[in-house]
Amino acid sequence: MSEFNLVSCNGCDAMDEEWEGKPSQHPWARADYHGIYTGIYCDECYDSDRYPYKKYNYESELNYGERIDDDY
Repeated sequence: MSEFNLVSCNGCDAMDEEWEGKPSQHPWARADYHGIYTGIYCDECYDSDRYPYKKYNYESELNYGERIDDDY
């Protein structure tokens, strides 16, 4: 096994030695709302306070943020 395939959780250092692929494609690979890669965190760490990033999932861009209508 090569060093490229080693996957470990950033929160608890749990290893998944059976993974044979890119770490960014692992099921533990996490991303923020915009799809920016934030690291590898197992499900237990992701659901706890060990995951240091926000996990907000807005239901729609129309409901949050600025919206400019053509009606004046």
